[in-house]
Formats: sequence, structure tokens, C-alpha cells
Amino acid sequence: MGMGLHVIPHNEHGIYNFKDTKISQEQHLELLFEKLRKNRKVSRIAIFCHGGLNTQGSSRKSGEQICREMIEQSGGKIFPIAITWRSGFGTTYKDSLFKVRAGLQSGTLLTKAWTTTGGILWKFPSDLISGFSRAPQDGLTSIHNTIQNWD
Repeated sequence: MGMGLHVIPHNEHGIYNFKDTKISQEQHLELLFEKLRKNRKVSRIAIFCHGGLNTQGSSRKSGEQICREMIEQSGGKIFPIAITWRSGFGTTYKDSLFKVRAGLQSGTLLTKAWTTTGGILWKFPSDLISGFSRAPQDGLTSIHNTIQNWD
């Protein structure tokens, strides 16, 4: 698994992504900690979570790159562990329209129906109106910040 061993992938529901690794979460963690036990140089463990509007593949690749750089720059004294998940813009917004309300997944048929109806009839138009109304202020703020931070 190489550097991929340092990356623990999850899907958008926080469940270990077996499709990415082809091994179980238990096997993955056993291999990871076996590697840690064998490495006598390690003095620190760095755990970081990486989502932030990325696809599962791109967050995994970024996690692998960050892990590689941490190991190289520390001379092997840092043992990084990245926890990644799918959080791309499209999937995240789709979930907010159709699946998630108040941070919780819709469960029953009634709440799923209400969430879907509310997403189409209320949330999407509300997001459009809010985005258009804030555009001038956000644009001016961006210009202001650029001028303030000009080197």
C-alpha cells in the first residue's frame, strides 16, 4: 500500500471506504500500527483530517502527498495519519438539498420526502437569492482585502 497506508479513506457518511483499499478497516489499522511499531525513528504522530470540497480520489492523493512531505521533512520522526472523505462541491450541495437537514441524515420515508421537497422548493431558490444579494458586498470585500494585503 505504500504511502496509501497512511491515508484512511471514508465515504460521505463517515464509513470506512473499503472500495478504495480492498482491505477491511481493521486490517488497514493493523498494518498501519505494525509499521509504526517497527519504525524506531518516530517521536511524534500527526493526525489530520482532509475533506474540504474534494472528491474521494483527490483528497486521498493530497493526503498521500502531505504524508510523504511530512515524513521527508521530519527525517522520518513524524508518523502522519490522514483521515479523508468525499466532500466535493456537487455531492455536498446535493446532500444539503436532498438528504441532510440541521446536520442530520434524513431517515424515514416521510423525512426524506419532506427534505427533498424542501430542497427543491425552498433551499435552492433561497441559496440563489442569497448568493446574488451578497455578490456585490463579497466582491467589494475581496477587492478591499486584496488592496490591504498588497505587497
